[in-house]
Amino acid sequence: MDERVIKQILNENKGHHISIKKIKEEYKRKTNFGDFSLQTLWKFLKKRMNYRFRKVSLVSSKRKQNRFNVMNHLFSKKYIDHISRNKKFIYIDECSFLGFNHKLRTWHDGKANETIEHCGRFKSFCLVAAMDEKEMVHYQIQDNSMKANDYLKFLKELLKKLEEKNKLLNPFRKETNVLYMDNAKTHSNKTVLEYLKDQEIETIFAVPYTPELNAIELFFSDVKQEYYTKNFKKR
Repeated sequence: MDERVIKQILNENKGHHISIKKIKEEYKRKTNFGDFSLQTLWKFLKKRMNYRFRKVSLVSSKRKQNRFNVMNHLFSKKYIDHISRNKKFIYIDECSFLGFNHKLRTWHDGKANETIEHCGRFKSFCLVAAMDEKEMVHYQIQDNSMKANDYLKFLKELLKKLEEKNKLLNPFRKETNVLYMDNAKTHSNKTVLEYLKDQEIETIFAVPYTPELNAIELFFSDVKQEYYTKNFKKR
């Protein structure tokens, strides 16, 4: 039996249910040869070609795309609405930093991957920051990852600073801010959302997997590069 012909048959029927009997019929039609049993073909596929006859998981790409389009439309509509009402955006996000060079490289013979033993979890710290279109408004550095209570504390300090800044720059006009955040669990926590609702603070959550829309990501990119370059110099 010719592996190339069988692969061609399977590729032509990719995404469709095709039985061993159907493969044999197609093989005979293409090569004018079919003097073998279904069991022989089964063993050939399994042992020689390392193929398996398994259940296929069905994923609706159209439904997924429609959901993304709806989210994108609602986000755009809300974003434009805030801009038209002269709302000021405050971009918030957090970023983790490791206590070692996460891109270690060394010379080895190439026969196996080089490994380095370590004694447990690596020490890290988290930077959570908020900035507007012009400057950094508030930031906080803490050990380990950001929890919901830590984020709530950060928001309280941020709103206090924004209020003080508004009184200083615009004492006769109340500045209306919109907090721009991603869909992290700490950001969409029930306690956090209730607090923002009580304070009458408007929020807008980014469409998933669109970090390029958050201005603070550019800041984090520069800070990370500076941190790893200065603390872990190449030798």
